[in-house]
Amino acid sequence: MVYDNLKTVVDTVFVGKERQFNRRFMTLANHYLFEPIACTPAAGWEKVR
Repeated sequence: MVYDNLKTVVDTVFVGKERQFNRRFMTLANHYLFEPIACTPAAGWEKVR
């Protein structure tokens, strides 16, 4: 799943697409077996799918 850089989902934004996701959000993602992917900041075209 592709996510914008929500403060409730992403704790820290690193260079490129590297993110530190919220621990509780990762628990949810692991439970429902999906891999979160964060959009690059200021790249609105990534959200259109």
